[in-house]
Order: sequence, then structure tokens, then C-alpha cells
Amino acid sequence: MDMKEKTMTRPVPEEKTEEYAEWAEWCNNNRYYIADDHPEYYYCKKIETSESEEMAFRIDELKNRLAGTDYQAIKYAEGYLTEDEYAETKAQRQAWRNEVNALEAQLTQMNKESEK
Repeated sequence: MDMKEKTMTRPVPEEKTEEYAEWAEWCNNNRYYIADDHPEYYYCKKIETSESEEMAFRIDELKNRLAGTDYQAIKYAEGYLTEDEYAETKAQRQAWRNEVNALEAQLTQMNKESEK
């Protein structure tokens, strides 16, 4: 079953708590939440966001990826990784920075247009 179509009875039985936790993690990672407004079960619901919120979310995601590879950049800067060992990470980090810069420019433009 597709995770976004999943439902779980209320209350969640003790033997299903691990399954519920995995489902909750999937929802959080995929911009859904577990809705609790049905009296008999929980279900997955998409978080409604604007285009600018989606862009900001993507920027945060990319910055987290950059932060996650900072240790490799530091190891390279300190001489613990060779150019060859660091090349792939370096290229990926630059691609992420390029995307962040492009998204931030788009957000800035959107904000200027909405102020008019």
C-alpha cells in the first residue's frame, strides 16, 4: 500500500507503534502530516503550501545537505582527503549552492513583485 493512502485505527494498538512511527517519519519527510480529525482512524494529508514556501523548503533541504557534507570539506581543507577523493563531493556541493542561489534569486524577485 502507498504510504500516503495508509490509515491506522484509533487508538494505535501497541503492536503497531513501530509501524506508526515509520509512517509518521515518511509523512514528515514527504510534506504530509497524520490527520486525526476522523473518529475511527488516522490518515495522511498533504501539507498545503505556496510556491514560495515550497522554494524555501527546498532551500532549507539543500542547506542541510551542504551542512551534512561540511566534514568532508574540512577534511579536504586540512589535507586529509585528496583532490580525487573529494572531487565528487565538491561538485555536488557546488550544484547545491547553485540551486540555492537560483532559488533565493527567484524568491527575492517574487517578493519584489508582490510588494508592487
